[in-house]
Amino acid sequence: MALYVNGKNINIGRTAENYATSAAAILAQDPGRPSGFYYIKTTNGMANPQQIWCDMESGNTTTGR
Repeated sequence: MALYVNGKNINIGRTAENYATSAAAILAQDPGRPSGFYYIKTTNGMANPQQIWCDMESGNTTTGR
């Protein structure tokens, strides 16, 4: 279930029903989220969300971390 705080979905990626499309999408909604397993369903044809390890700390030019 989505939980919105100040217009941001702070539960994105925590359940299969509230999956994210990428780690960057999770950080966009909740910038303080730590690395871990999150439910991701990419837009390139994944049939169902899968738990995928997301490194939220290494950073790049997209995430700024």
